[in-house]
Amino acid sequence: NPRLVAEDKTGRVVGWAALSPVSARSVYRGVAEVSVYVAQECRGKGIGRQLLNALIEQSEGHGIWTLQSSMFRENSATRSLHKACGFREVGIRERIGELDGAWRDTVLMERRSSVVGKEQETNENRNRTTDVIIWYGKQGIQHRTAFQGTCGSHPIETDQSDG
Repeated sequence: NPRLVAEDKTGRVVGWAALSPVSARSVYRGVAEVSVYVAQECRGKGIGRQLLNALIEQSEGHGIWTLQSSMFRENSATRSLHKACGFREVGIRERIGELDGAWRDTVLMERRSSVVGKEQETNENRNRTTDVIIWYGKQGIQHRTAFQGTCGSHPIETDQSDG
């Protein structure tokens, strides 16, 4: 469980970042929850980005393939920080947190490693059966997604097309 601390010149802690496991189950051994905090008077100085980038690097060194983080919906600075570090929003969890007597929504964000888990993912994709997904509109087929895969035992290749 990597934990990082940022200190000012006097040794006062002005920020920290930590990873926590999301589950004790072995299938989630490569998934961790991210927590980042920067003291209010030190925000906007790049401390959060340095901490989060260092935490990402350390997490990959520990075999973590997915990082997730949850924050209050209105916390735009934290959402922007995570997006800048490669996270994407995957959903809103409504009324999941309670703070000062008020129920709050949170945004769930995740980041997939571009390093850890790639070999396994490549092998899984070779053996994956892919469903064909086509969007229809008033004019018939509007968009067809490009992919290669199999349908049963039959190889399929499609190209991307509109209309």
